Amino acid sequence: MEIRKWTKPMSKATTPMETERDIGFQRSKDNDDRGNVDVSIVILAVGVGIVILAVDVGILILAQDVAM
Repeated sequence: MEIRKWTKPMSKATTPMETERDIGFQRSKDNDDRGNVDVSIVILAVGVGIVILAVDVGILILAQDVAM
């Protein structure tokens, strides 16, 4: 009488792991892209904020000049 040890086929065991790794890699690439966009938006927002601040300061200086 022959005793066989039951094992799962390797293809089914490795496929989900590879798929998860591929999905994880894709997500990390997406996150990198989104990160770059976020940084550029922040830089743009800071730039716009500086321009608005400069305009406000300019109006304030102009108002002081007119008041004198």
